[in-house]
Amino acid sequence: MEGAERRRVLNGWIVAECPALPGCVSQGDSRDEALANIRERVEGVRRTYLEAGLPAPQVLEAGLSFEAIGERIEHWLAGHGQPSGIVALTNFATLGVLAALNHLDLRVPADVSLIGFDDYAWMRVSTPSITAVAQPGERMATAAWERLHARIRGGQEPPARLKLRCSLEIRQSTRAVGPSLHQAGAPDVKGLEEARER
Repeated sequence: MEGAERRRVLNGWIVAECPALPGCVSQGDSRDEALANIRERVEGVRRTYLEAGLPAPQVLEAGLSFEAIGERIEHWLAGHGQPSGIVALTNFATLGVLAALNHLDLRVPADVSLIGFDDYAWMRVSTPSITAVAQPGERMATAAWERLHARIRGGQEPPARLKLRCSLEIRQSTRAVGPSLHQAGAPDVKGLEEARER
């Protein structure tokens, strides 16, 4: 096990599992394919910036464990300076960013804005509360149940990839530093709102 994910080989497939969400897995022929959901998140963020006429954000693959992420973010900040904001695309990345910023005495959001992903309960109760992309858990469960129920009744539909819209829960960890994406021409925050495939 390596922090935010466990990897194992099963019948020739790489399986990545998030320990915080038992049963939440991504599969693929390779490590990269198994982490495709994270890459989709990265693409959604990039697309949102570009559609707003903003330069593409810098992307840092910070690692798979809380400790590795914190160290990597801290090292990156030391060499690149302080960004106006960070979008962390996993729960462990959000925690790692918070640890790095805390160690460098940078305050959220006064010094650096922060957006997390998955909207864990701790994000709502931390100080400051963390702005987060929230996945539609209930709709995801309903869609999964509908497909499973159809199979139980003898349905023969092939496996399908579904995308459901996420929401952006704006809280205290972000602050305005220039024109908003909406003011810059991006429709809502659609790139950020595309859910990962299940």
